[in-house]
Amino acid sequence: MQMAGQQIRLLHYRNAAPTDPIAWNQETLKKVNQLHYFSGEWETANAGNASDFSAVAYFFAQRLYKKLGVPIGIVQVSVGGSGAESWISRRTIEDDPQLVDMLVNWRDSDFIMRWCRERAAENLAHAGSTLQQHPYAPSYNFEAGIAPILHLPIKGVIWYQGESNTQNLELYEHLFPTLVSDWRKRWGRDLPFFYVQLSGLNRPSWPRFRDAQRRLAETVPNSGMVVSSDLGEENDVHYHHKKAIGERLANLALERIYRVADVHGESPIGFKASRTGRELKIEFKNSGERLRTSDGLAARGFELRDSEGNWHVVTAQVAGKVVLLDDALVDGADAVAYAWQPFPNANLANAYGLPASTFFLEISQ
Repeated sequence: MQMAGQQIRLLHYRNAAPTDPIAWNQETLKKVNQLHYFSGEWETANAGNASDFSAVAYFFAQRLYKKLGVPIGIVQVSVGGSGAESWISRRTIEDDPQLVDMLVNWRDSDFIMRWCRERAAENLAHAGSTLQQHPYAPSYNFEAGIAPILHLPIKGVIWYQGESNTQNLELYEHLFPTLVSDWRKRWGRDLPFFYVQLSGLNRPSWPRFRDAQRRLAETVPNSGMVVSSDLGEENDVHYHHKKAIGERLANLALERIYRVADVHGESPIGFKASRTGRELKIEFKNSGERLRTSDGLAARGFELRDSEGNWHVVTAQVAGKVVLLDDALVDGADAVAYAWQPFPNANLANAYGLPASTFFLEISQ
């Protein structure tokens, strides 16, 4: 790994204990209850500490430094498997009628992903109290990890999370904007919030979740999303192509925050599907000069829904900044989807090589 001299500083708030399938000892349980779950200090990036740091975050910082030539500091506060609810302040959840019940008996609540509750039960097997804290509890990571750094004058946030909220899409559509609003309120300014859409993975709920993340990018102000579905691994949530994701996030920041003219970070987003005669046209944002395919082959990954609700793979033709679909064999097609498989084999990209997002669109007449 190539280091960037003295110009990248890392603050890695390490966890007192991993949320692996183990029972924590009494010392760890006590630390967690005292909100002493995170600890760390600023360090100059080197091969040792960078290898233990978030790869996405490090390559994000490295790309910024190489492009801007100014010192970059980056803070990692993370807990593997945590839900968004654990990163929102207690006051905000208490004041939200849609979320307040999450605070009641969370270890038996369907608001929390079952996997999270089961893993927490393993970690807390030796706990002597039902009030024992855990990083998967609503608000815990905000109180233990975010509140102590609110004094830092951060430039923005990069966010890679969602896997532990896919069981309740509608809840996440409220949780995520609530989290963004909460952090902006606590820091007292309109922080840019750039996040990663979930990758390709063989989990049935992920296409709908990726599509929800696409819609959130349209409704959450001063936010942006990078696509990762082209880099995932079918049976491993911890895929290896993190450098590309860090650089995509950095390019988004360079374009949106630093206004660097020759950098492009926005993936193509399908936003309108319409019919003219027998021709179906899909229009895209962020296409650049023209759309293309990532491998030079015919466009793939498009499906149409027929009048009985069945889905059919259809041929697609890239035509400049739009995609044309053939619906001759699909009776009464009323919706189109792209990259709708959990682990998609789709290949649409924009002029800058950035992959298109998963999307679902009703067809307008």
